[in-house]
Amino acid sequence: MRLNLYFLLFMYLGISVACGPVAAQVAFSSNCPALLIDVDTQSPEELALICAGAEKTSAFFLSHGVEIKRQISIKLHDTGIRNHPAHIGLYSAKKDRIDLLTLDYAKHQCARQQPFGMPMNPALYTSFVAHEVAHAIADQNFANRDASLLAHEYLAYVAQLMTMTSGLQAKILQRYDLEPFASLEHMSLTYYGLNPNAFGVKAFLHYQSLPEQSQFIQDLLSGSIKPIIREAEWW
Repeated sequence: MRLNLYFLLFMYLGISVACGPVAAQVAFSSNCPALLIDVDTQSPEELALICAGAEKTSAFFLSHGVEIKRQISIKLHDTGIRNHPAHIGLYSAKKDRIDLLTLDYAKHQCARQQPFGMPMNPALYTSFVAHEVAHAIADQNFANRDASLLAHEYLAYVAQLMTMTSGLQAKILQRYDLEPFASLEHMSLTYYGLNPNAFGVKAFLHYQSLPEQSQFIQDLLSGSIKPIIREAEWW
């Protein structure tokens, strides 16, 4: 099955990379206050948006007892990401690095096909930052570094929707008008591949319905619960 690359634009994650132990860092730089986040930008406005998204995502995970363990670097691109022209952002597990379009280029790239059916603006852009930072934090905390794509995307989308402005979140939920996933067993690579945005909304609604949200996230990270990957979905 040939998937629409645009729908996968901000979900690329280097999960398949076989990662060995990460070397200890003796020093790091950070231009996001109180965060292990370093952004290579000269724009104060862009830095403020990125740090805000990272800070919200860090706070979300901290509320569930999950911390950033290592520095995460964010590299900005103003002409597209090399070898990934359809992406707004992507996280490399091997490098602990996020490659991200600048806001202006993200606006240009999303002019024809809008993520979540929404025009790219600072609020939506910040949510993309949150999505990618969530991938990085989750990757650092999964007990099994080969955790499934569905587990990664579940956490990234939940963080993205949870940290959105209330107005933007409400517009997206109204536009999609979906029911939550009933359980992990109802999530599938097929559904995700056909419409990642809808998958994200249903995952977020599932998270909202949970009586013990922190325990669920901890169990997902530990691997004691996991989505079921059906053989027919490995295309």
